[in-house]
Amino acid sequence: MEARILLIEDTASDAELIQEAFKESHFSYRLDLATDGEEALRILRAQDEKPHLVLLDLNLPKKNGLDVLKDIRRDSDPLLMTVPVVILTNSKSRKDVLRAYTHGCNAYVHKPINFDRLVSILQVTSQFWFDCATVPTTVAVGTQRISSEFPPPSSRRRKK
Repeated sequence: MEARILLIEDTASDAELIQEAFKESHFSYRLDLATDGEEALRILRAQDEKPHLVLLDLNLPKKNGLDVLKDIRRDSDPLLMTVPVVILTNSKSRKDVLRAYTHGCNAYVHKPINFDRLVSILQVTSQFWFDCATVPTTVAVGTQRISSEFPPPSSRRRKK
């Protein structure tokens, strides 16, 4: 299985380092990049196949990471609202950590300065989410959903 990851990161140098760190990980993945909160939500809502994991920075232009997280968790598409979201940020603020977990992040990770440490953190994160955990997007087959409990978003529109 090719892991689909959406990296939401506005700092070009951080995005490049994260991309390089993933190349060191030696697992099959597709990494998409969004550089602001609004772009991230557009990408997430437009994709029929949701990413298996979202890596979300907090300090983003247009819409900050916490607001993106809130929108993901409140979305009407159950596959989007349940996508695992790992906060990957420079902030060590206790307030940011508490807010992120309060709004439904699955993990909060401080970006290390050391490249080898970044590679290690991303490998451990990837191992957990792709080798150990079962995520909602892995129980959907293509665009056909296994559970009739969650019909496709187009069939959930309100009737007038």
